[in-house]
Amino acid sequence: MKIYFYCDIELPNYKDNPSAYSYLHGRHSATGYYYWILKNHNVDVHIAHTKEQLSDADVVIFHYDNATDVVPLNCKKIQVVTDRPYIEGCDFYIAANKSILTPKIDIDVVNRYGLENTANTWLDNKDKWYFIHYPPTFGIKKCTPQFPPRNFKFVGRQHTMMLGMISQRFIKKCAEYNINLQYDFVNDGNDGTEDVYFCVRNINCQGKHTGLECNAGKFGHRTANRLYQAWYMNTPGIFNLSPEMSVLRETELDFLIANNKEEFLEQAIRLQNNKDLFYAMIENGNTKNDINPYSNIEIVVDQWINIFAKCYE
Repeated sequence: MKIYFYCDIELPNYKDNPSAYSYLHGRHSATGYYYWILKNHNVDVHIAHTKEQLSDADVVIFHYDNATDVVPLNCKKIQVVTDRPYIEGCDFYIAANKSILTPKIDIDVVNRYGLENTANTWLDNKDKWYFIHYPPTFGIKKCTPQFPPRNFKFVGRQHTMMLGMISQRFIKKCAEYNINLQYDFVNDGNDGTEDVYFCVRNINCQGKHTGLECNAGKFGHRTANRLYQAWYMNTPGIFNLSPEMSVLRETELDFLIANNKEEFLEQAIRLQNNKDLFYAMIENGNTKNDINPYSNIEIVVDQWINIFAKCYE
């Protein structure tokens, strides 16, 4: 069986050339990262950059933006569903949000996002959907956070961050409490100096490019990737209470909740004033290694191997 990941740009293999690794946008990250991981763990997969290269494919893993090239093919199709609608007729669908299949009915999440998004009542053909961790970011560094925490870091795309969080007025206000807000909107990794990791996102029900509601749930395209990073980095985390986060939150030691800039500042001050809480959150993150793909990439490899096995059934 010949299995292809369809990624319509040429990609280096970061095992052979680690310095060539760079952030991939949108549809490229949804397929290219997974290919790299599996190829470098001796899984028999291939990558195609043009539809012509798919002529001998038995299985194609693709992103919504490349659907017109893949849908007409006479092979098994696996769509990695991100912030785009799912394509009818695929054999399997991959979601990087665990709450898609195992939702946690949290009253605060229901009040904020609605029952439809919390319980995923929109989900059809549930037996075709599978959870696979979002590909871990290459080069995430361990940290040695200091108490009281000073360096509070966000890494990611600027359009996902709540606007009030990045205003100079708010940054200066935080500085009055010795809270140094650091933003990296270019890279996808950290530098190892972080004391606290955070992400307070916008609420957005629509896919950025299509303008359509995301059929992975209105919030289903979001992943808990930043939380897994915080656990791996040894830093406390401050995040929105959204479905993909709520499903992983057993106690506040997993992460502190902030759905706006006021709540963020309140939680940041709590961490500065509560040494026991600060170090308990760090220790708690260290207990998550068995479910954290940053600690064990084989988790992701095994998830894909399980899907491929189903393609033989």
